[in-house]
Amino acid sequence: MNAYFASAEYEHCVEAADKAIQMRPNFYGAHYISGAALALLGRIEEAGDRVRTACELNPRLTVANTARNPMFVRADDVSRLLKGLELAGTPA
Repeated sequence: MNAYFASAEYEHCVEAADKAIQMRPNFYGAHYISGAALALLGRIEEAGDRVRTACELNPRLTVANTARNPMFVRADDVSRLLKGLELAGTPA
C-alpha cells in the first residue's frame, strides 16, 4: 500500500488496502492510507468513510499527529499524504 501511495499509484494503493482490510478488518493503517488515496482520486465520500473507520479504530489519528510521525520520509510523499487526509476530513 505505502509503496503504491509513494509512487502516486492511488488506485493500486486502494486495491492493496482493500485486500489488507479483508484479511484484517481492524487494520486502521489500511483504512487510513486508502482514505488519503481515495481523496486524492477525488472520491471524497469514500475517503471520508475510510478515515472515519480508521479514527474509530485508533482515536489518536489526526493530521497533526501524522505530520509529527509520518509513515514516509520524502517531503513530497508526506505532503500528499497530509493533503489527502485533510481532503478526506481527518481531524486536525
